Amino acid sequence: MMNKTIDLLLKKSLYLSMAISFIILISSVNFVYAVEVGEIQIGSDPIWLDPVTGDASVDLSAECLSDSISNVSVTVNGSFDINTISMILSENNNGSYVYVGSFIADDFGNHTLDIICVSDNESAEDASSFFVNELGMDIVSISETEAYGGNYSILKTRLMLNNESIVSGANFTVRLSDEDDIWNIDVSKTSLDENVYVLEWDIPNLEEGEYTLGVVAQYDNHFISVQLDEAFIVKSVVDIDILEPLTDRVYSFSETKQIEIVVRANVNPFLVDKLYQSQFYAKLDGQKLQIENFTYDSNTKTYHFFVDVYRMDSDDYEYKLFVYIKPDGFSEQKSDAHADIQFMIPFELDMKNAKDQPIADAKIVLIKMSGGATYDECITDPYGVCDTLLYPGTYDMTMDIDEVSVEVNGVELPGESNTGSIENIIRYDNPGNIKIDGFKEIQKIFAVEFLLPFEDAKVSLYNVKSDINNSVLRCDGWDLKLRTCSGGWVDISSMSDYHSNKIVFSTDAFSAFAVGTRDALSIEMDEIKERVYIGENVILSGIAYGADGAAVNGVTIRYEYGGNSGTIITDADGIFTVDVKVSKIVGDFKATFEAMKEPYVPVKSIFSFETYKTEAFEIVLEKDLFMLKPGMNASFSAMLKNTGQVTIEDIKVTIEGINPAWIDISPRVIDVLDVGKLIDVQFNVSIPEYTSDCDTCLNHYLLSLSAESERGIYANKDIE
Repeated sequence: MMNKTIDLLLKKSLYLSMAISFIILISSVNFVYAVEVGEIQIGSDPIWLDPVTGDASVDLSAECLSDSISNVSVTVNGSFDINTISMILSENNNGSYVYVGSFIADDFGNHTLDIICVSDNESAEDASSFFVNELGMDIVSISETEAYGGNYSILKTRLMLNNESIVSGANFTVRLSDEDDIWNIDVSKTSLDENVYVLEWDIPNLEEGEYTLGVVAQYDNHFISVQLDEAFIVKSVVDIDILEPLTDRVYSFSETKQIEIVVRANVNPFLVDKLYQSQFYAKLDGQKLQIENFTYDSNTKTYHFFVDVYRMDSDDYEYKLFVYIKPDGFSEQKSDAHADIQFMIPFELDMKNAKDQPIADAKIVLIKMSGGATYDECITDPYGVCDTLLYPGTYDMTMDIDEVSVEVNGVELPGESNTGSIENIIRYDNPGNIKIDGFKEIQKIFAVEFLLPFEDAKVSLYNVKSDINNSVLRCDGWDLKLRTCSGGWVDISSMSDYHSNKIVFSTDAFSAFAVGTRDALSIEMDEIKERVYIGENVILSGIAYGADGAAVNGVTIRYEYGGNSGTIITDADGIFTVDVKVSKIVGDFKATFEAMKEPYVPVKSIFSFETYKTEAFEIVLEKDLFMLKPGMNASFSAMLKNTGQVTIEDIKVTIEGINPAWIDISPRVIDVLDVGKLIDVQFNVSIPEYTSDCDTCLNHYLLSLSAESERGIYANKDIE
């Protein structure tokens, strides 16, 4: 009984042990549902917004656990406005799978992300929080924006974290920069004034000029920088203010001149203690000038000294005067302003004509048109001399002499060829009474030379006798010394004022000019023969004459006839010839001739004559030698051919050199012979036997066969 009981207890104990083991086994199994959210990681903590862009890119990873990872997708929702996040499946090193992505955070503060894992029809969701920081800074004020190098400056700035002022834990650096370099300057002293940082920093000894000023702050291993809106100007070691000579006017001299210079020098008190004479000098267009009589006026705090100014270059007349100071240990400092120095130009004329005789009372007016107008006059004395001083620049000039006014505009003085002075740029001559072919009357003649370039010119001639036929001529090849013209005179356009007896004309070049009445050409043609026939070549000749009846050589003859044209030149005797072929028109034949030669007035002439068709025929023999026997009858023939251009009527045929009783002609009279036609004429000859009593009987006869029309057209042929 006891053994059964023991067995039963053992069995129950075994069953209990098995049940406990099963329970322990079951409890040790990690059950996985269809999908659940695992570990979530969001960027660094905290996250900082970029001070330049104002946002931050945040990395995100989320673990989604599922029985079937291939069917899982993940979505993200945020507690702020974010772009849709695209999550990509990636495998971890431990073999699990995570979804990774990134998003943009653009606002500071605490934020929450909801991670939702979805698999088939089931989903799991979890939330994770993160914090975003924003660091901000602005410049409140600066003690000055223009300061000396070596001085110190006070800059106030406000630093904020998430719109709250930071009052500790920050470090600052001041930064100056230009186009080439950057200078980082440590802040020597930092203090707080009502949550505003007060930064004291030393201005480095930089070259004067404009710089960009900025402040760099470091807080919690993060940096932020801001710039001053306006430029920060580092003043020079010495500021030089020229008081004399004045910098708002131009000083003009004609020769070397000693001038006084008065300057006020504001030095950088942090770098320079005192200025000395040896540190001062002046430059005229870069050329250093010697200083004399240097003094300092303690009442006005000005420096005084003298320099000699003179032309540094023979080609230059305008200069800039600067003052320089070179303190010990520093580079030379140049004044911002300058004084303008201008040297005047001696203008000198010694006017003589071609015979080396002085020209007195010639008035030259010079009006400066550039850089401030000026007016100057120069009138030649009895020796033909005048002189004055001029400012360099662009001038309009007028010369009045011998009732001639010459205006020249746009003249640059002194001009490239005049280095020290302007001498004899105008030459004038009145050659008096000379002859010009083509001018029958000369009212005025003069020659002008202008030796500088100009823009345009105008000439006015006074007391010119009014004549509608007046002309102005110009000789471009005038020899001022010899008073001769090579190349001929040409007519130029002009305007006449008949009320004031004035002629005005423009010119682009100066030489000799003449005013008067032009001569007219004429043509005289030689006679030609009485009758001219169509197709015939005719020599037409003529002579070109001037109004005085003298033949004119070198005249251009332009001819035109029957659609033909050409030009010829008259020879030394004024003669010209044209070989004309008469056109096929009966009646009035015209040939036009136009004669031209400067400065003559051209002429056109029409030469005409009657033309006729030709009337002609010829006798054509079979042979010129005939053998006849006495006492026998014989015959021969001849042909009459109309070789002319018209029908010929009433042609009589005769023969001479033989007894008319021995020959019979048929026909003796031809009524009509048309153009190109032939008519056969028969000759029957009967020569008697030779007897001693026959005075007309010969052994050899020379006959002359003739044909003549009623209009006198004649042809002849000899027969032997």
